[in-house]
Amino acid sequence: MKMPQIFFDDVSKVYGYTKKHHALQNFVLSLERGEFMGLVGPNGSGKSTALKILTNVAFPTSGRVEINGICVNEDPEGALSGVGSLVDVQGFDTYHTPRSFYKYCGTLIGLDKETISSEIDRVLNSLDMDKWADWRINKFSKGMKQRIALGQALLGDPEILVMDEPLSGLDPDSNESISKMLASLKNEMNKKTVIMTTHNLSEVYRLCDSIAVIDSGRLVAKKSIDDQGHQERSIRMRVNSLQPLGDVDISRLQSEDFIYKVETGGNETIISISNDEESKSRLITLLDRLGIEIYEISEEEDYIEKYRELLKSGEHPQ
Repeated sequence: MKMPQIFFDDVSKVYGYTKKHHALQNFVLSLERGEFMGLVGPNGSGKSTALKILTNVAFPTSGRVEINGICVNEDPEGALSGVGSLVDVQGFDTYHTPRSFYKYCGTLIGLDKETISSEIDRVLNSLDMDKWADWRINKFSKGMKQRIALGQALLGDPEILVMDEPLSGLDPDSNESISKMLASLKNEMNKKTVIMTTHNLSEVYRLCDSIAVIDSGRLVAKKSIDDQGHQERSIRMRVNSLQPLGDVDISRLQSEDFIYKVETGGNETIISISNDEESKSRLITLLDRLGIEIYEISEEEDYIEKYRELLKSGEHPQ
């Protein structure tokens, strides 16, 4: 039986003495080598605690976490060799530039001077930060600082990446740069094992191989995201019309077998349909037949509904 590269074995984490808070409860999760997993769940569900225990920032009350068969708690140096992490980000010293910060980080993880220099150039290029390499970090926006923090996790080209909310609070430019970089981690020539927490479900379905849902410190579900699963997801069609839809129109839409749900609010209607080109075409034809005057129609995958389904399923991985 193949050993998982990352394995949470019945991990619990309890805070407090008189009034105890169970951040994790008998948490079990595994990642295979080369797997890109999105870990999602409500605020306070235990996502960040799991990653802190994985990277030895926090310690489990019971259970163990292994990386490549090595227990993180017993041999953190051996287990975390080859792991890059973006967890519990702190502030930067005001005098640092991205280049000087990466030089400092490279020294801490034991890279030689020549490797540090080449790694700094590689990381700056991968995050589109070459032109800001020698600017003081205290001049940057939150999004730029997030890029810099992520860059230190990439130094040394680690085989495993652990990231807590890498896309949180980013401006559009930073979001695009980081998303492109994360997508590149799936390159078959240098594929990483990645676990990241996020609230951005569209990014999970776009970037990840699998999604794991955690709630109240327990694993609720783990599902693979493959081509077949992508085709099975529904699509939310956002329809803006000159006049609100009437009850007759709504009833007519709901009677169609390819339409799952109709939600109305003023002149905007959200219609969930099967995710295929034929259904999209049928919807447009039906709206025209009903005499509904549309001035805008757009689509988005129904990630929220899928997330709710997973959260309610109580289904544990096989």
